[in-house]
Amino acid sequence: MAKLRHFVPQPVLKTIYYAIFHSHLSYASIVWGQSLSQNSRIGKLQKKCLRIISFSNFNAETQPLFANLGIPRLQNWIFKCNITLVYETLNKISPVALQSILNFKTLSHQHDTRNRSLKLLERRKAKTLNFGLKSIQYQSLLNWNQLLLYSKKDLQNLSPYMIKKKIDDFLQN
Repeated sequence: MAKLRHFVPQPVLKTIYYAIFHSHLSYASIVWGQSLSQNSRIGKLQKKCLRIISFSNFNAETQPLFANLGIPRLQNWIFKCNITLVYETLNKISPVALQSILNFKTLSHQHDTRNRSLKLLERRKAKTLNFGLKSIQYQSLLNWNQLLLYSKKDLQNLSPYMIKKKIDDFLQN
């Protein structure tokens, strides 16, 4: 891309980015992306690619580049995948085999708290880092509850379009 950027306009570079780079990022990212840190090698490669597309310096701030190009950060992409997984599982859209593995339970108690009506999902105790805290089930559940607390609405009954809109609002704030 570094050599190609001198001969094609930015929209074509963006298309090439989605064809070559983002397709690899998004493939099974919900599986391997749960354990990524903010400064992972893949995230650094994504930032490098954005700097190449936008003709920025090698140490330029990437926050405005993501916004200007409209390309989601890797962490935001994984967040979106996690929310979509929970939404599809709760609404019985996902495959039956996946629904049986990801058995989400609504948090229920008798106490009158301010978030009781939100239908937060219950987190199970995580015993280990790799199979507990970094698991798909735990991370997607955590992301779902974060979005619920932010939007203060029951997300399960919203349309997929409205869910995507809520995710975008959450990630921009």
